[in-house]
Amino acid sequence: MSRVVASSRPSVSRLFSLLLANLVWLAPLFLFTATAASAQTTYTVTTANDDPTTASAGNCPGASCSLRDAILASNTGAGNTINFSITAPIQLGSYLPSITENTIVTGPATISGMNAYGVFAVGSGTPITGNVTISSVTVENGNRSADTGDPALGFGGGLFVYPGATVILSGDTFTNNISGTDGGGAILNFGTLNVGNCTFQGNAGGTASPGTGDGGAIENYPGATGLTVADSTFIGNTAELGAAIFSEASFTVTNSTFYENANGDAGTITIGTTGTATVTNSTFIGNTAVYGPNEGVDFLDDASATIPGLNVTNSVMDAATTLDACVTTQTTSDCPTNGTAGNVMEAGSACPPWDSTAGQRKPSCPFPAAAPRGAPASRRITPATPPARTSEASPPISAAAPPMSTPARSRPTF
Repeated sequence: MSRVVASSRPSVSRLFSLLLANLVWLAPLFLFTATAASAQTTYTVTTANDDPTTASAGNCPGASCSLRDAILASNTGAGNTINFSITAPIQLGSYLPSITENTIVTGPATISGMNAYGVFAVGSGTPITGNVTISSVTVENGNRSADTGDPALGFGGGLFVYPGATVILSGDTFTNNISGTDGGGAILNFGTLNVGNCTFQGNAGGTASPGTGDGGAIENYPGATGLTVADSTFIGNTAELGAAIFSEASFTVTNSTFYENANGDAGTITIGTTGTATVTNSTFIGNTAVYGPNEGVDFLDDASATIPGLNVTNSVMDAATTLDACVTTQTTSDCPTNGTAGNVMEAGSACPPWDSTAGQRKPSCPFPAAAPRGAPASRRITPATPPARTSEASPPISAAAPPMSTPARSRPTF
């Protein structure tokens, strides 16, 4: 008698039933994935017009999508992109709304605050999941000194970074921006800021140029969670302290150039009482300071004596002496010295070493192995009666000299 052997394979109808059941369970996942993908939208700015009275997220996408509209639209979801189909500069009629979702803003584009309004703000005090990236954008003539409706009034004429926000800048230019009553002519950072391949020119910390506040280009506020600057150029920025960067938090600078920045007190890079700075492979040419006069033209370390505030390596300064380049309040000086840690003092740079037209160091001016210590360079201001010095590494702060203590500062409300 033959035996009937039951097959271990499911029937075609059984397979179809299993597939149908799985599709029922997986359908919500497919729907969620499709919805998430569709939420990531590119909003193209199609008009240079900026009318705050007619701004609406509903204008984008479309032929009348302004930058203001695109920001409002992008804020309705995460992971969106804003780009530009126009070449005309955008002239603002009011400060822009803050970017409150992780967004990519990519140029080329030019945005002007018309010397009346702040330009970008990122965040609202509530943390943003992800980054906001701004690339290939020129931000010019931002001014946060007068528009009383602006929540960031007085801080960061070109960009204000709220706590909890992370901003990446790539290939951007910040020109002729003014902070207002406090500081950060181009940028004030309360969050995390990464700057790469950017140019800062003619920005002023304070209510006017030349700047009377702090941080002509960038101010890094106490409690900021990060600042890195790489491959960037700072030209002709002004402030009382920190014509290029004023920081009361930790930050790093690499492969960057600081050229003809002017300080009403001292320190093209200034470290406040709670700050630390690491500077590597950077060049300082033609910067000036009133303190001394022209002492500490490149660095002022006003950090607490318990904090090792300044670490400079493999960098070039055109100052004649350490004191010309750097003033510190540390008990043991942390100022750079010629021939130490790869640093070079160029003592006047008769070449001169910087080609302002090409925006680079002249190849005919190689770094000297050791710069002579002699008379101040011709660019420096020679006082009629030089102030007394007890130590080049750690000079006294005389009553006649401008004060170097970190000023009291206001704080915006979030």
